[in-house]
Amino acid sequence: MLTTANKFSRNYKLNDIGKPDSVLFVINEMVKKEPNLKYAPVTASFTFSALHRTDPHKAYEFGKKVMVTPTYQEPAYDFIIGAILDDSRKLKIPAEIYRLGAECYQAEIDYAPYPELFDVPRKYRKMARWYNLAGDKLEAKKAEQKALKFEKNN
Repeated sequence: MLTTANKFSRNYKLNDIGKPDSVLFVINEMVKKEPNLKYAPVTASFTFSALHRTDPHKAYEFGKKVMVTPTYQEPAYDFIIGAILDDSRKLKIPAEIYRLGAECYQAEIDYAPYPELFDVPRKYRKMARWYNLAGDKLEAKKAEQKALKFEKNN
C-alpha cells in the first residue's frame, strides 16, 4: 500500500503536489488494517506531507502527535523535517509548520545518544532559519546561540 501512496504523493515536478487526498485515503485504509502503522516513520511522512498539502493545521496537529509517539525505534522527526524540506520547494509553508520543523530538529538533538557524532551546530542553524521563517526572532536567536556554544565547547 505504501507503494500506492508513493505513486500519489511523490511527484518531482516542482509545482506538482501530487494527489494528497488519494494518499490520505490509501494510508487510512492501511491503518484500518494495521493501526500500529499510523505513526510509523514512513507512514507518518506520507500522512504529514499529504495533510500539509490539504490542511496545514491538521498537518501541524498530526506532526505534534508524531513527535510524542515512539513507534519501532524513535519518533519520525527526520521524516517530518524531510517532508517540510520537500514541500518548501512547492508550497508556501505556514509559520506553525516551520516551528514544528524547528522543534523536530531540537528533538533529534535531544534524542541522539551521541550528539557529538553529527553536526549539531548545523542543526541549530537550521532551527534558527526555520524560526526566522516562522517570524520567531527570539527562538531563532536562541538556536543560533546554541550553535555557537556547541562549537565553542567542542
